[in-house]
Amino acid sequence: MNIPTPSSLPRLPRGRNIARAIAHRWPALAVATVAAAVPMGVALADSFTGLTTFDAAKGIVIYVRGHDPANQALAATNDHGIGITGGGATIGVSGSSTDLGGVGVSGFSQTGTAIEAETNFGTAIKASTGTFGGTGTAIVAQANRTAGTWAAGVVALGDEAVVARGTTMGVDATANGTAVAGVSHNEVGGFFAGKEAPIRLAAAVTAGAPTSGVHHRGELYVDSNGLLFYCTADGTPGTWHQVAFKN
Repeated sequence: MNIPTPSSLPRLPRGRNIARAIAHRWPALAVATVAAAVPMGVALADSFTGLTTFDAAKGIVIYVRGHDPANQALAATNDHGIGITGGGATIGVSGSSTDLGGVGVSGFSQTGTAIEAETNFGTAIKASTGTFGGTGTAIVAQANRTAGTWAAGVVALGDEAVVARGTTMGVDATANGTAVAGVSHNEVGGFFAGKEAPIRLAAAVTAGAPTSGVHHRGELYVDSNGLLFYCTADGTPGTWHQVAFKN
């Protein structure tokens, strides 16, 4: 194999043809030659026809680094199909960010799906805050928060659509409207079990049944004294009756 010397490098084609020419003439030295011979800012190629393969026995096959904060270090587009496909024995695609508040992997779609994950037997998406005492949030899902749009931050379908197992709390839900809603087409809307008690109703800060606000039949209410009230008719404040207990 003839190794190019510095005197022979100027005869290489410039611009977008240089990578193609080097790969054709010296395939084993393509990457090393380009790194040594191509000045900063020279484009290697603006298009490839057919299958282009980069292979390395060890280490990183392709390393891309950029310094322009206004542009991407690597951009891939496909007018009709997939822009980038990654496959690996352990990880197909890995993304990381070193900036505070940065994003390791970002996906955007105007009308379709931004990120799609599929698995036959394993986990399609796994998110972790790290193994070194990380306290961040593994997944943040946000949709249109305008009232009445009914846009969903998370939509889960499955035999068990959502499974939550927490150390301190399994599910923590807050909302301006109803925080948690459960509807079953064939069985009960909610099932609760607990070592201390199946369910707990937080006590109000005032005594007696509610005296303001819109309330609906079927509501349960615990006042500051621990007395339980039940709403039997819709209204403002609704019709309430104290539930009697026998010793």
